[in-house]
Amino acid sequence: MVFLACYNAYSSRHHWLDPLPFPPALLRHQSMPPYTSLQQSYFGRGLCTQLSGLNCNSSSRINSTVYFQAVKGTPILQSEVNFIPMTIGILMFAMAGGISLSKFGAYRPIHATMFVLSSLAACLFTLLDQGTPKVTWAIFEIINASLGMSFSTVLPAILASLPDTDVASANAAFSFIKVFGFVWGVTLPSIIFNAVFQKDLLHVTSIDLWTQIEDGGAYSFASQAHRIKKAVDPRQWNEVVKVYMDSLKAIWWLCLGISVLGLF
Repeated sequence: MVFLACYNAYSSRHHWLDPLPFPPALLRHQSMPPYTSLQQSYFGRGLCTQLSGLNCNSSSRINSTVYFQAVKGTPILQSEVNFIPMTIGILMFAMAGGISLSKFGAYRPIHATMFVLSSLAACLFTLLDQGTPKVTWAIFEIINASLGMSFSTVLPAILASLPDTDVASANAAFSFIKVFGFVWGVTLPSIIFNAVFQKDLLHVTSIDLWTQIEDGGAYSFASQAHRIKKAVDPRQWNEVVKVYMDSLKAIWWLCLGISVLGLF
């Protein structure tokens, strides 16, 4: 996107058939070796990185925070504390994945296990509600933390089949794919969440609450839910919570589809 923006600025001053003002050495440079980019295994490992990054962001960090703040009514600081099981779990699974890869030398069973567990976690997340006890959602977070296995197993699997001259290019390509997955792990769930949330706003009967959460205000409203909840009629508040839960479930079903796709 940065390249397109730069090219658009250049084309506004020059004819589009004029040569680009880039040095020949830069144009000849490739971010990854051409023969590795065509290998099916390399593509599969890159896709695994993309899917795990997308899934990790969409199913855990952002939507778990919305669940704790808007549905459970916890303050901002407490919602971050509630995320500790996921954080520690990611570190533990990353260690377990690295140890398993170094001992057995096979990455595909590790990735398959990772996506099976994340599929299970996505299904379990759809069972959450206002009354879910702490031990239950903590276990769900730990299961979903299995996505941490990709952090320590994907890059070694890619580099193992490459000569030393291609390590730098492969690292650059891997970093781009990983960041791209995390970026879309924020963007795509937010789009889906807001679309479902806006559609289900018809179930909210309180005009005052409606004006606070319409047109993309759901995320900012969630951070203040623990305070607003005390001054709202319980029946009307349950309507808002139901809209939040339906929107979050759409994201968790998306995470299930991503995890299932990762298995293939």
